[in-house]
Amino acid sequence: MALYMIGIFTAFVLAFGLTYLFGFEDKKQKEAAEESSPTKEAAPMVRKTMISSPLNGEVKPLNSVNDQVFASGALGKGVAIEPVSGQVYSPVSGKVMTLFPTGHAIGLLSDDGVEVLIHIGIDTVQLNGEYFSPKVKQGDQVSKGDLLVEFDVKKIQEAGYQTITPVIITNTNDYLDVLETEKPTINQNDDLLTIIA
Repeated sequence: MALYMIGIFTAFVLAFGLTYLFGFEDKKQKEAAEESSPTKEAAPMVRKTMISSPLNGEVKPLNSVNDQVFASGALGKGVAIEPVSGQVYSPVSGKVMTLFPTGHAIGLLSDDGVEVLIHIGIDTVQLNGEYFSPKVKQGDQVSKGDLLVEFDVKKIQEAGYQTITPVIITNTNDYLDVLETEKPTINQNDDLLTIIA
């Protein structure tokens, strides 16, 4: 009887020992294989960059702009804002790359490489700078929220021009997508566009 009990105990200990040794070894090998699997290493890291609104106003889809170049998205994805006040603020921290002499359009390059075009009104280049007052110059470094341009909404409209302002990511093709806000109205410095990289 004692030999029988010793035999059972020995078999139990031996089975437990083998399971312990080989079972954990398999688990370790499985974990190592999972960690080095290409699917885990190749999982893309999605990065989001937020672009603030440069204006206070009503948000409109870009394709509603009465200008085919903007509406078609030929210059890039973005959104349009019907302004309620005449100040344009920097939606990013970066550099003023382009400032039209007329003051109606400004191009910025953010510190992380996003190219933003702000075009105040439609065909407003024909005003030759009247009713526009730039507060920066080409080459200036700007911080998010800095005043870029002031313009007279009422006088521009009285002169027969639309003040709807496209805000476009001109290097859209460098990113996975550009998503616009779902807010119908927006304030300066609110999130306007989300860049998915």
